[in-house]
Amino acid sequence: MASNGKAVMEADVYENPSLPNRTHEYMERFVYNNTYAAPQVKYVTTEIDPEIVWKIRSILFGRKKGRVCSLKAFINNVLAAHLEEYADVINQLKL
Repeated sequence: MASNGKAVMEADVYENPSLPNRTHEYMERFVYNNTYAAPQVKYVTTEIDPEIVWKIRSILFGRKKGRVCSLKAFINNVLAAHLEEYADVINQLKL
């Protein structure tokens, strides 16, 4: 594990030199974000398409990275970002 707490080596994560900023932004926003890593309350359980779960696991548990964050934390990070990004639309839908 690196001194900054990240279990991956940056050289392994940023393999595509044409998109280093986008890759870094993605990893910071969805994978390294520990907001939902150890929730204090129990969450509602829901079903997720197994194909989507497999795709997420391939992001999180690759051989070069090891385990970076939990499936649950990643999904919560993605949903939180989606709700924030589309807050204006969502607020209009609630009317």
